[in-house]
Amino acid sequence: MADALVLDRARGFLEAVGYTGDLLQGNYPVWIPGSRDVEIAELVAFARSAPKDMTTALVVVDIEDPARALRVALALGAPFIVRPQGDRFDLRVADPEAAGAPTEWRIVDQEAASELKPLLQPEAATKIKAGLRQLPLFELPVNFLAAARSDSTKNLGEIVGDALSWTAQALAHSGERRRKATRRDRRDAARLVVGSLTALVSRDAVPSEFAGYPNVRHDALDVIEHAAERYPDTFSWLRYAPPSELNVLAELTHELGLGINYRSMDPLVLCHVYEQSLVDTAERRRLGIHYTPSDLATRMVAELPIELIDPEDRYVLDPACGSGSLLIAAHERLRQLQPPDRTLEECHRDLQQRLRGYDIDPFAAELARLALLLKSQPAGNGWRIEATDTLAISDLQMRPRIIVMNPPWKLERKGKRRQRADQFMRWAADVLVPGGLLGAIVPTSWLSARNSAGTRQLLETNFEVFDIWRLPQNTFKTSQQSPSVILARKGRSASIPGFRVVKHVKSSERSTFLAGSPPQANFLIGPTSMPLRVGISPMEFGAMSSPLGDMALVVTGQQRLAGAEDRGVGIHYLPNFENTDPYSRVSIEGLWRLRFPQDFQNARGKSILGRKKVLVSAAGDPGTPWRLKVALDLDGIGCSNGMRGIAPLDQSNSEILYALIAILGSGFANAYAAQFGSDRNIPAAVIKSFPVPTDYFALERLARLGKAAVDAATSPAARPNELHRLLDEIEVEVWSTYDVDERCMARAQRLLADHLAPEGRIRYTSTPIPDASESSMMWRVGAVHDVDGPDVRIWINGVTPLDGVSVELPHRMPGWLIRPGTTFEARHIEAPEDIECAEFKFQSMSWQTDPFEDLPTTTERNQA
Repeated sequence: MADALVLDRARGFLEAVGYTGDLLQGNYPVWIPGSRDVEIAELVAFARSAPKDMTTALVVVDIEDPARALRVALALGAPFIVRPQGDRFDLRVADPEAAGAPTEWRIVDQEAASELKPLLQPEAATKIKAGLRQLPLFELPVNFLAAARSDSTKNLGEIVGDALSWTAQALAHSGERRRKATRRDRRDAARLVVGSLTALVSRDAVPSEFAGYPNVRHDALDVIEHAAERYPDTFSWLRYAPPSELNVLAELTHELGLGINYRSMDPLVLCHVYEQSLVDTAERRRLGIHYTPSDLATRMVAELPIELIDPEDRYVLDPACGSGSLLIAAHERLRQLQPPDRTLEECHRDLQQRLRGYDIDPFAAELARLALLLKSQPAGNGWRIEATDTLAISDLQMRPRIIVMNPPWKLERKGKRRQRADQFMRWAADVLVPGGLLGAIVPTSWLSARNSAGTRQLLETNFEVFDIWRLPQNTFKTSQQSPSVILARKGRSASIPGFRVVKHVKSSERSTFLAGSPPQANFLIGPTSMPLRVGISPMEFGAMSSPLGDMALVVTGQQRLAGAEDRGVGIHYLPNFENTDPYSRVSIEGLWRLRFPQDFQNARGKSILGRKKVLVSAAGDPGTPWRLKVALDLDGIGCSNGMRGIAPLDQSNSEILYALIAILGSGFANAYAAQFGSDRNIPAAVIKSFPVPTDYFALERLARLGKAAVDAATSPAARPNELHRLLDEIEVEVWSTYDVDERCMARAQRLLADHLAPEGRIRYTSTPIPDASESSMMWRVGAVHDVDGPDVRIWINGVTPLDGVSVELPHRMPGWLIRPGTTFEARHIEAPEDIECAEFKFQSMSWQTDPFEDLPTTTERNQA
């Protein structure tokens, strides 16, 4: 009775800060990762009435065991713990870094609840949970949900991985097999693991159907039979399974269900487990699989303006769905857009019809069904996920209005080299309905790679690409490539063109960006028809200049034959650039000696042998804007094709060499190169087109600084900090020499900020974006009046004059809004200067229906 009264008081407190009765759940079972223990939480508060799981849990109520409450809160990713004490409430934070006890926050009474409502109410607490809002207790925002997902994935992945290995061996030794486990055994084992997980999810979703559960254990076969009755399509294979396989399934279900409850589990954890445990490295490489991180899936789908599509036409397809992370994100997005008066069953039936997925891997498709099943509990089954080769589908009975995908990234070398992702992009461009939306994840190198030029032209011609995100190299755990996200609408407006926003996300910004925060480098680069490779608006400068190619030979280095190594005779040859210090003079001591041209694939580069030159990297990491590394060659050496030699035509003038090394290693030069894309290979044409100032005195000043930098880099021990000081001086001199527009320079420096320059230090640091979350929460209607270069003229009701104000692209303004005449709603605005940090959302008049040409599909064109 005493506990019941305490819980009633806790309910009253939670209701006072915004949690209605349907958001509260008593006696909630939670699996504690790292153990085989299920704790029963007395009371948990959620952001929404469904789903009630790890993604929505916000507050855990603790009566008598703070350590247990912390374990439960960490497992759920719930940021807050409330402990009633007499007539007061002890509020604590479930810090993932806490050692055994929650972090004390404050003690309040019931009357003080209104003071805490701005932090504890569901909307605010959800932002805190996702790391989008910082608690006063912490120096930095904490992503509670990401920490919980990571912990669950790691521990469940190990359990499932062990179960998969055991199952494969059990199948190999069952019946007449009795041999070493084969790839087929592993695939059969994966099917049984998915079936077992499905049965256990069913068990935990509706515990009332199992008498006495969870306190009374049930036989594994009962659990399987119950799931098969509830989801006959999912278990259709069960009727053909031999007894030996059923025995393995029963034992597997017992093992995976022992001390684990799946009710609170985030469906995306299962997607992670697929990547971690159910796909081996060889299979991943063969299929080009790179699992879509859950936070990336959520952010990508959230940024697609689905509201622009008529509610009856919102059909989503993922043609390379894998284990379903993008479909889970689409389920969540569409669920939020459904009418609030629908029942859970009505919502489920509607979503069943609106989500489709294809994947060539049948077990990925099975797991995607399972993830959606878990996401939609207790409503359940019926998801249209097909194990099929998407590219073999020539005609669809119902063309989708929305396609989201992370197609396979794989270079195929059958005949002409091509990227497999191109085939999916072309397929999607074909089947998508005019006016439909596309969200795709591709390698950043795809944006400028020559072998994908045709596919890019298809998108540039037939789509309005309104947003491109260039993400850092650490986005995917299974790939060293930097990914990019493309958001587009099929067709072109018949009246008013749109504009494109490009976001450059640094490694340090990855988590906060994917949680919803804007990046520092956020650029309005021009119309949606611009080439996809363009990453920053053109550099604007006033200095007179001439192309580098007019005053110097720009030649790629020599590519040696396979197996050709130092012979001790021939030309001096630098085989790689990695061990050469930036800005240093290359010494011939220690260089290889090779015969030219006998040891090389061709005679390319002959013209710069014996010439003094600047060496510049010919390739760089697409994930960083600092791609130009420079060094000086005064001996006329040969170099590998990973470098380009820039040899002045006038070899008698050494000053031009030192001026070029100062210029080409500068932030200006790297920002200039970024205009032309970020493929790994830096085209020679970009280097040849580089503008070199014609002012003699400016070049003389740069030559003096360049020579000092070379001297400092070549003898660093004598002056360890001298190079850094000189490079800072060179940066100032180069910007001044080129007479770069101040706003253009600020944009370029935002692009370069916080990235390591070639010398291994950060030359530019960023300025934090102000947090406007504490300002006005009132939504105001606004409109885009006009777009002029990097500026947007915006009107906001009650804040700006009727003709609006011209501002540089606001940090949080999405690309699809950048169109004259578009309306929106915005908040966190009390004065025109607040527009910079405002939050924007869809408004019912946005992008009023505009005629789009109904482009024919491939099938229709072939028939014609």
